[in-house]
Order: sequence, then structure tokens, then C-alpha cells
Amino acid sequence: MVYKKIEIEDISLTVDLLSTRWEVISKFIEQHVSTSNKNAKDVLAKAKELQKNDGFMKDAADRKAFEKFSESHKSAPPSQQGVPSERLESVVEQQIRQTGTNPAPWSADEQKLLEQALKTFNASTPERWEKISEAVPTRSKKDCMKRYKELCEVIKAKKAALQEAAKAKKT
Repeated sequence: MVYKKIEIEDISLTVDLLSTRWEVISKFIEQHVSTSNKNAKDVLAKAKELQKNDGFMKDAADRKAFEKFSESHKSAPPSQQGVPSERLESVVEQQIRQTGTNPAPWSADEQKLLEQALKTFNASTPERWEKISEAVPTRSKKDCMKRYKELCEVIKAKKAALQEAAKAKKT
């Protein structure tokens, strides 16, 4: 709706410039529905009717949806009742079982747990990697060792890049 704001001695008035909105809507309907002969009064009456019936229509739609839902979710035949369903293994669970590794990326929490475990269990600790993997419950011993090697490579690469930058700066 288009409004125009008029300021008169510190009094703000808003004037409705489109007071014939129902006529505009009826003309729009005439343009797009060739068989329509609705005037502004017809459009206004239909809008009021729809507004009044809105609650009834929602209730009817809710009832119909519930009936459809209850029809599709009737209890299983007596032959299948009481039989527990079989739990299927996910792809990730299958991979963990088969390879002993978790393919998911390391979360920040897992990374913190690994770093703390590496500080707690130094290289001279017997069964170090078993203890570290126990400290990171979502990862296996193999996962922890692999992540440690990856981190070592990243640190070595950073050190090498810093040394190269220092050499380049000197020359």
C-alpha cells in the first residue's frame, strides 16, 4: 500500500493514497482471469468470507491430515508384533570395524584431548598410544598415531617455511 506522510506544524499524518485497493484487486483479477466479472464489493466480500472461514478451513485440514497419518501408521500385523527390529550398521561404523579408523574429520574437542594426552603420556610411558587413545574416546590407537604424524609434518613444514622466509629476508 502506498502512503504519503504529511508534516503539519509538528503533527505527523499518514494519508492512504490507495483507498481504492479493492478496485485495483478486482481489475487485476479481470486482467488475469478472462471469465471473471468481479467488482470491488465482490472482492471485499470474498476476502471477509475467507477471513471468517479461515479457522474452519484449518480445522478441517488438520482433521484430514490426522486421519491420513493414522491410516498410514496402523499397527503392524500380529505376526510381526513383539519381534525386535534389527539395528543396521552405518557406513562409518562399518569402516571403523573393518579398518580400525574413524574417517570423520577431527573436531576441536578431539584435538584438545589428543594434545593433552600427548603432554600427559610422554614417549617413555609404557603402552603410550593405548593410553592416549583411551583419553580420546571417539578415536582408535591407529587414528591417534596417524593424527600425531600429520601434526608433526605440519610443524616441520611451518619451520621450513619460516627458515626459507628468514633466508630470503637476509638476502
